[in-house]
Amino acid sequence: MSTARPRRRGALIPRDVWATAAIGWLLARVLVAIGFVIAGRLDADGRFDDRSRLADGLLAWDGGWYRLIAADGYRVGGEEVRFAPLYPALGRLAGLVVGDRPAWGLVAVSNLAALVAAAAMIAYVRQRRDATGLTNARESLRMERMVGLSVALWPAGFVLVFAYAESVLLALTALSALAARQRRWPVAAVLGLLAGAVRPTGMALVFLLAVVLLEQRRREPTPVVALAAVVAPVVGFAAHLATVWAWGSSWRSPIDVQQPLRGDVVDPFRRLATGVVDLTGNDPWGDGLHLPFAVAAVVVAALVFRHLGLAEGLMSAAVVLVALSAENWNSLERYVGNAFPMFLVAGFVLRGRTAAVVFTASAAALVGLTVLTLSGRYVP
Repeated sequence: MSTARPRRRGALIPRDVWATAAIGWLLARVLVAIGFVIAGRLDADGRFDDRSRLADGLLAWDGGWYRLIAADGYRVGGEEVRFAPLYPALGRLAGLVVGDRPAWGLVAVSNLAALVAAAAMIAYVRQRRDATGLTNARESLRMERMVGLSVALWPAGFVLVFAYAESVLLALTALSALAARQRRWPVAAVLGLLAGAVRPTGMALVFLLAVVLLEQRRREPTPVVALAAVVAPVVGFAAHLATVWAWGSSWRSPIDVQQPLRGDVVDPFRRLATGVVDLTGNDPWGDGLHLPFAVAAVVVAALVFRHLGLAEGLMSAAVVLVALSAENWNSLERYVGNAFPMFLVAGFVLRGRTAAVVFTASAAALVGLTVLTLSGRYVP
């Protein structure tokens, strides 16, 4: 009497999605390069003042802080405690491969993770598509292409090219959610733990994992490791606080140091109203620039609920509400993109001429924000 062997599971990310992910990934890097060329010309013409960040290259703005942590760790009482340890640690390790150059390692990790993130999101939308019974091959391919382009041409997507932690966060959260959907809860737990150790917004993954667990519980018993996976992102963030404490600073310092930068916590809906004042004020290319993106984020989050469901919707809403609740909206475009389901909406709503218009405008905005970032006028 023979015993049936258990069916072997495939790879978390199917092999055939990588080519689709690579198209947008390459295009984004070409567009960022164009942004650097334009910024260089403007700087040569004297258009930039002493706020210029062009000399910092791909380590501009937060990249400088990550390089400091990767090279020297945390200083007692230093502002860099607001940055979680996992990404600079990965940059440090990658930098050892090229002669102990952590700056190179940070850029390499960010760009590689961006490709993984795009592939994971394409795999995720395929999984959700299959769950709805969609079998049309052409429609399925269109959805996957839209998702790949949406993450690549996201206007603040230049941070996926720079030495920023966003690409690592997106890769880990998308992979953890994908593993949970496939009932690979041990994998989801490990990836969720790492996501929480990259950025505080990684904790928004808890909402998605909790709802997925409840959905699966209706059909089968809940494994203990699934419960661990749900709380893993919070434990990952606690590891950040513990790391800072071990270096000699207060465990609360990563939270406290954000207050002067982000301002007080405010009513997000009232903040949207004051955004109109920012747009018509003295600095429309500064504070006012954020309002259109804030409104778009609210709309996209609503579409996530409609097309992807409660799990993905709650995660997206949590990230958007936290971003909008800051008195200072600097970096808003980057923060709202920390919720990977926001990019999946493109697969459901964009097609034909509408997709061409949206992606053309988004690509132009990507180049424009790259130039503004290098000029020092825009805080990414």
